[in-house]
Amino acid sequence: MVAAALVLSCGSDEYVFPTPTPMFSLSGPEAYFERAMYNYNQELFGQAIRDFDEAIRRDRSYIKAYYYRGLAKVNRGIFDEAIVDLNRVVRLDPDWREAYFERGKAYGNLEQFDRAIEDFNQVILLDPENVEAYNTRGFAYSELGRQHLAIEDLNKAISLDAGYSPAYANRAFAYTRDDNDEAALKDVDKAIELGISALPIVQQIERLKAIREGTPEEELEPLGPRRIPER
Repeated sequence: MVAAALVLSCGSDEYVFPTPTPMFSLSGPEAYFERAMYNYNQELFGQAIRDFDEAIRRDRSYIKAYYYRGLAKVNRGIFDEAIVDLNRVVRLDPDWREAYFERGKAYGNLEQFDRAIEDFNQVILLDPENVEAYNTRGFAYSELGRQHLAIEDLNKAISLDAGYSPAYANRAFAYTRDDNDEAALKDVDKAIELGISALPIVQQIERLKAIREGTPEEELEPLGPRRIPER
């Protein structure tokens, strides 16, 4: 089974840098955390991770440092290590919804979709109207070949936010896998109308149809590695 590329717009926490000028007097863990967040917001993830390391070395219970270090590692593609950090977060705070969501995405990028679904289940338990959790869980169900559950989740995401374009794109993938090309085409059109780039989604749909019709995956032009993007 060929994987579709998850379409996701992630709305996790935004950290507001506490001072307008990045001048640091590095002593306690908070100072290293603030410099790490400055580098994180500049997408200098390697530098950010080094400062998160130092903040955690100075305070082993610094939960925000574990969380954002996990996110920085996701951005670097270090998914196994990200999961270790996010494990620590949910142990320290079992109600940290965003940590389950980010860990679910990390599991998805490792193609561990059953574990990803468990984390998205927890997000939905904590926040029953979380559109992104239904979208990502629907994607994971589709990757596991459970198209009925995928479509059900993506329907729910759309019912919560009719303008949420990623859910239409992911539902189009699920419909294609379920041999419902007419419904898939309608969702492709809607996703494009709402701002999804046309070429990638059309390429994905055509690839899925070719696989469904018997073309060996290795004979098709690759569309890049499967990744669950951060934004």
